[in-house]
Amino acid sequence: MLGQIRIPNQIVDARGRPLNAEEFRTSIGDGLALSVARLRDSIAKSKIVILISDGVHNAGDVMPAEAARAAKEFGVKVY
Repeated sequence: MLGQIRIPNQIVDARGRPLNAEEFRTSIGDGLALSVARLRDSIAKSKIVILISDGVHNAGDVMPAEAARAAKEFGVKVY
């Protein structure tokens, strides 16, 4: 699946301003919160999320620490 990921080229206008800048932002908190929400009611023996990120949270509504607390509350391990 990772081999199918394509990173878009950044498109800039005549002044050099990015036109698709939102594609280059990272919402760590939102991504983790969505993963936890999908796993929280699972009856699986183990609930694991593998979080791959550039490490910069610069978009979204949920802060990473808040999502991490939710993961802990619902027994989801984050790697």
